[in-house]
Amino acid sequence: MSRDLGSYPSVAREVIRLLDYGFLIVAGTALGDRNDKYDREWRWGETAGLFHFSIKYTQYIDAGSSIAAMTERC
Repeated sequence: MSRDLGSYPSVAREVIRLLDYGFLIVAGTALGDRNDKYDREWRWGETAGLFHFSIKYTQYIDAGSSIAAMTERC
C-alpha cells in the first residue's frame, strides 16, 4: 500500500532530515553509488567498516595530554 508522505507532515520532515544526514540513501544518487561501491569493495566486514568510518574526524592527543584530561575528570 503506497501512502503520500504529504499526508503525514511529521513523517515527511523526519524522512527529509534522515536524507540530509545521510542515514537514508537513495539508489541512483551519488551517495547511493558510493554505498554500492562500499558494498562491492569493502572486504573487512561490517564491524570494521563501522569503526573505520566512525573515527573519520577524531582528534587524537598524545598520552600525556590524555592522562591529564582523564585526571581532571576524576
